[in-house]
Amino acid sequence: MQQFTNTIIDEQETIIGIDYGASVVNVYTSQKVVYQRLVKKLGQPKKIGYIKNKIVSGSWVIPFSDKKKITSALSRPTLIGNKK
Repeated sequence: MQQFTNTIIDEQETIIGIDYGASVVNVYTSQKVVYQRLVKKLGQPKKIGYIKNKIVSGSWVIPFSDKKKITSALSRPTLIGNKK
């Protein structure tokens, strides 16, 4: 597995898009911890962003019919974490 490189904090983001026309949920992240959690729950991303041969982002496409994956991807612990 290639190494994920953290981007500076001001450029890190996670974007969730719901495409009702195509009946899919698009999840994009450039934050290392969120990327790692999503890989565990959803598998490898459909699209991977690279800078100098290091991973900097990932994008997943989840069909509406896969409700379990959508629920898992959109859960608070996956996207935000369990900070005390």
